[in-house]
Amino acid sequence: MGIPDRPFWVAVQLPEEGYIVVHDKLERGWLPGAKVILAYSDSAGLTINNGERIVISNLDVETLAIEAYSVWGLKGSQDPPATTDGFLNLEVISGDPTEGPLHMFPFMVVGALGCVVVFLLVSKKRN
Repeated sequence: MGIPDRPFWVAVQLPEEGYIVVHDKLERGWLPGAKVILAYSDSAGLTINNGERIVISNLDVETLAIEAYSVWGLKGSQDPPATTDGFLNLEVISGDPTEGPLHMFPFMVVGALGCVVVFLLVSKKRN
């Protein structure tokens, strides 16, 4: 019977162009142990990683609203349903990282480290 095909495709609906398939790989399109990551920001656009590599990068879709997602595996009448065995995890993380409490943390660490270096240079006893 061989390994599963693992097809992976992505389609978007744009206001002017309509429904467009922007990526399709019908064999070995995703890895079983890896996460598929979809990331969107206003400045960078839409980026999709299939667990192995970035398949879509910086696609400008104006605004992002996920209307539907599908997972299936029935290609023939003898095939088992896709999600009766194994795990299907869907994690949705939303928000603006600049509004989080840790956004300024790296800058605070660099500032504190700079203050320590300046203090040590000033207070060093010279002969």
